[in-house]
Amino acid sequence: MTWKNGDNEAQTLAKQKQALESSTQSKLNRASRKVRHPNFDPNQALIDPARPLTDIPEPAPNAQGMATAYFGEGYYELIPKSPLDGETELSKWQLIASTGLQEHLELLSAAQLVALPADFEQPISSPPLIADFDPSVLLDLADIDRVLQQFPMLTRFGISVDSSKVLKAPPLSTSLRALIKRFDQDALLNSDFLDDWQVILQPELLEAVAPDSAIGKAQDSLALDILPCSVAMHILKSCSKRKSINRSLNSDQICHFARSFVLSQAVKFPARRDYFRQIRLFSGHIIVAAFLLGFEMEVSRDGTCYFNMSSRSSLFSRYVNLSEIAINGWSM
Repeated sequence: MTWKNGDNEAQTLAKQKQALESSTQSKLNRASRKVRHPNFDPNQALIDPARPLTDIPEPAPNAQGMATAYFGEGYYELIPKSPLDGETELSKWQLIASTGLQEHLELLSAAQLVALPADFEQPISSPPLIADFDPSVLLDLADIDRVLQQFPMLTRFGISVDSSKVLKAPPLSTSLRALIKRFDQDALLNSDFLDDWQVILQPELLEAVAPDSAIGKAQDSLALDILPCSVAMHILKSCSKRKSINRSLNSDQICHFARSFVLSQAVKFPARRDYFRQIRLFSGHIIVAAFLLGFEMEVSRDGTCYFNMSSRSSLFSRYVNLSEIAINGWSM
């Protein structure tokens, strides 16, 4: 009786061993069929690192598929996930700033697998933003008068090359939006009905619908535009000079960038929003500020002013010319 039970146990163990060997062999066969890269296939020669670029091997096998073939479907479910820095999902910038990536790069550098420059972790060098405008620092009327004596034909809208021609505000485009705004003149004259970006970025809307007498007063008021000239002076202080005249930037284009800065100040300081809404910059204010800061100026035949101002300044690299962008579906 005892010998018979021993024979049964031996037969059972033999069957289990045979089943285990067949199962393992089938798994190895399936895994071997998935191995295609020469470096992982014992039947193929290793890849020569000095091979030509045209000799591209087949893609490496999927690691998850290999592990599944060896250990079964539930293998990856048993591996606990170790989130990086307590975060399950990291954004691109969180991953760059994570300690896990820093340790990995240090390991690669210690193994001399990569050579990282000293300033690898430093941000890309770019000019800083323009400092916030200080309302307590304003120009003097004598400074503006000195510029007007140098350029008698200078108005807030620019330089008039014809003394017999009165320089008016730039005309509005004949679009549907312009026609609607011209029809509702009361809303234009009262800037409280307009959005911040309309008042700051499009001050021509309030000037174009004014009567001729008001336009004449607006031209004469350049001598009294202390606040716009002071803002333009503050903005152009951040601009660097170049050796030659920059003909890719004129006073009108610089004015558009300066208006973007004023709009950014209105957004940054909501308590002073009404204060910045009163700042209406024109090219004449840019000319006054550029002259007082010592920029070289060149006036073309049509009255366009160019300066020796670098296009790499903070005003042009950190701020956008919003006049070239459609806002709320309307092109400016």
